[in-house]
Amino acid sequence: MGVFVVPGAYTEEKDFSLYAPVLSTSICAMPIVSPKGESFKPTLTATADMLINTFFGDNGQPILSAINQDFFSALAFLEKGNMLYCIRVVPDDAKKANATLKDSSGNNVLQVEAIGEGSYYNSILVTVKSIDADYYRVLVSLGRAENVVEVLDYKTSKFPEAKEFIQNARSRYVRFKVLSTVNPKEGTVQLSGGSDGSSVSIGNVMKAVETVSNPNDIDVNLITAPGWTDPEVINKCLSICEKRGDCMSIHTTPQGMTPQEAVEWHNGNGGEFQAFNSSYGAMYYGWLKVYDQWRDREVWVPPEGFVAGVYAYTDTVAEPWFAPAGLSRGRLVTPLNVEYNPTHGEMELMYGNQNALNPIMRFKKDGIAIWGQKTLQRKPSALDRVNVRRLLLYIRKVIATSTKYLVFEPNDPFTWRQWKGLVDPFLEDIKRRRGLYDFKTICDETTNTPERIDKYLMYGKALIKPTKAAEIVVSEFGILRTGAEFNEYVQ
Repeated sequence: MGVFVVPGAYTEEKDFSLYAPVLSTSICAMPIVSPKGESFKPTLTATADMLINTFFGDNGQPILSAINQDFFSALAFLEKGNMLYCIRVVPDDAKKANATLKDSSGNNVLQVEAIGEGSYYNSILVTVKSIDADYYRVLVSLGRAENVVEVLDYKTSKFPEAKEFIQNARSRYVRFKVLSTVNPKEGTVQLSGGSDGSSVSIGNVMKAVETVSNPNDIDVNLITAPGWTDPEVINKCLSICEKRGDCMSIHTTPQGMTPQEAVEWHNGNGGEFQAFNSSYGAMYYGWLKVYDQWRDREVWVPPEGFVAGVYAYTDTVAEPWFAPAGLSRGRLVTPLNVEYNPTHGEMELMYGNQNALNPIMRFKKDGIAIWGQKTLQRKPSALDRVNVRRLLLYIRKVIATSTKYLVFEPNDPFTWRQWKGLVDPFLEDIKRRRGLYDFKTICDETTNTPERIDKYLMYGKALIKPTKAAEIVVSEFGILRTGAEFNEYVQ
C-alpha cells in the first residue's frame, strides 16, 4: 500500500488471479544423422516437409542417399506429434564449405560459410547483384545459378549498422562474416571445402543429447536416440532425464535379438555393463518394417519414433496419465510387420520377474500394437509404470512453473494459502480427468516450522494417489443352481 500525503483520489491494483498453466506434454528431442542443417543445435521440426527441407533434402524431396533410420524415426513421430526438436549429429572431422566475396579491387569483403558441415554445401552458389545505393541483393542457389532457393537484401556500406545487419541476417544455407566495410562486387562464387567426415561416434551422439540437458534453455518432455543401443548413449539419456526431472527417454534393444537375448541384454548382458534401471525411461522390444516410398523398398527401423508418436497421440486423444499402450491408443498403423512376435511365455519373461521390456505385438486381426508400459525402474512401486511417471512429470512441471511467482514473497500464512490456491484446483482438475484417485495438500505451520522459515524455506506438501492402469482384465463367472439368489454370491 502506498503512502499518500497529498489529498486526492487514488487507485491501486493487486493481482490475485494466479493459476496453474496448461503445458505441452509431448515435445520430443531426437539426435539425427543427416547431410545438411546446423549441427548440435536443437531445431524445431513440426511437419514432414520441414524435416526434409531442413535436414534431408530440398523442396519436399529427400536426397535418396540420405534416407536412413533417423529419417524414418523422425517421420514416425511427426505422424502423431507436431513438436520435434531434431539435433543434427556430425563427426568431429566434418568440415564446413566456404567461399569469399571480393570488392572491385580484388580485396576480400565477405566470408561466406555454410550453416553446417558436409559435402552437400559444396553445391551452394552465392550471387551478388546490385540494387541501389542503399541495398544490394544476394541470391543463394543450389547446383546452378538459376536454381535460386533464397533471396537476401543487405544494406550497403554507407550505413554504419551494415556490418551487424549482414552478420545477423538469417539464411537457411549460409552465414556471412564481414571482412571489409566496402561493398562486394557483382558476381558468383561457389562454396567448397565441405566434408562429411568419418562415421558418427557414440561421443557425438552423447554431445547432441547434452544440448537438451538444461530445462531453462529448452522445453522437452521426451528424449530418444533411435537405434543407438549403446549403453553409454542410453545411460546418458536417462541421466539427463533424471537431472531435468521433467522428461523421460525411450529406447529399444539391439536388432536381431530373441526375447531371451533382449532380456539378458537389458539386464547388463551377463555383467558386460550395468542393468538399465530408472523410472525416467522405458524400453521397447521389436524393430519394425516400413515401406520406403522414395526408393520403393521395405526397410527395418527402430521403434522409438513410433513409440514417441504414441505418447503424443495419447496426450491428444486422452491424457498424459493414460497408458500409451493397448489397442485403443497403442496401435501402430504405418509399420508393415514386427521383427519378432513374442509368445505368451516370452512376454511373461519380458514383463515379469522385475524385467522391464515392453513388447510390440502383431495381432492377427487387430494389427500391430504396443503391449506394455513399464518403466525401467526395477523397484516395485507406482513409478514402475509409464502412465504414473508421466503423471508425476506433468504435475511437478506445472506446479514448479506456477509457484515460481511466489518466490521472494513473505513466508507467512497469506503466501501459504496462495500456494494451496494454486495447487488444489490443479490437482482437483487432474482427479476429475481420471489421473488421481485422491489427493491432500498441506502448507501451513506444520510444514513451515520456525527452523525452516529461518532458513528462508517454504514447504508445501502434496500427497497423491495416482490412478493405475488396468493391465490385466479378469472376467469371473460363477455358476449357480437354478433357485439361488444372486445377492448371496455377489461380493
